[in-house]
Amino acid sequence: MARKYESPSSINTYKQCPRKYYYSYIAKYPIIPNIHLIRGNVAHSALEHFYDISDEDIEKMTTNDYEIVLRTRIKRLLKSFWFSNIKKFRKLDISNDQHLFYFKETQEMMQNWMNIFLEKLRNKIEETGNLMAAFKSLVPQREKGFVSEAFKVRGFIDVIEEIDDKIRLMDYKTSKSPHINEAYKLQLAIYSLLYYEQHAKLPDEVGIYFIKHNEQSFSADEQLLEFAKQECKLMQENTKTDDLNDYPKKKGPLCKYSTGQCDFYDLCMDK
Repeated sequence: MARKYESPSSINTYKQCPRKYYYSYIAKYPIIPNIHLIRGNVAHSALEHFYDISDEDIEKMTTNDYEIVLRTRIKRLLKSFWFSNIKKFRKLDISNDQHLFYFKETQEMMQNWMNIFLEKLRNKIEETGNLMAAFKSLVPQREKGFVSEAFKVRGFIDVIEEIDDKIRLMDYKTSKSPHINEAYKLQLAIYSLLYYEQHAKLPDEVGIYFIKHNEQSFSADEQLLEFAKQECKLMQENTKTDDLNDYPKKKGPLCKYSTGQCDFYDLCMDK
């Protein structure tokens, strides 16, 4: 029986390898935790909660110290979420030195993202002349869930920004490469479709916060919307059964690589 709803992740997994999709989403075999997945979840949590500042705490900030206060806040949030996941990190096959390296690298990512945010905040302070108003104008909707009954797809959008009367849908990535590849483009297209179905209008832009590097976005248009619709329809056609044989292997560089292999490599190669 076909799954009720797909997601950008499941569709991209199918496009990468139908057999991997079968093992992940139909057979539901467990995946092997890795540092990049856990680190990514921690970074998302810190960024999601960054904006949860009370009016009282904002009022305490001054134009002389707000940057230091906000930088300290993101550091503390990262540390809190990192160590609340310490048991997961300890189960990984990495040394203490490697653990420390990834923690420091993620700290640098957070501060890089703060550079982007603070530049926007400074500009808003110049416009409004008020720190409170400037900060609140930059607070987005976060982790907003959407479901499309028509296209049987669902997803959670990391960030929905409404700035200067424009809507922008953004996703956080801890990727080393700061480029919107085809998988990211499909994810953003599906987000556009989900937003369009609920609001009867397209967002103005979609994009990625590559928190190690910069932000990238592009205009959402009818072509992007049609791309999402076609991919969702194709996914429904391709995943109607639970038969392993209907999900062929698609060998490629992500089966086995210099630093690891697919979670299902051994299982797949035995069949």
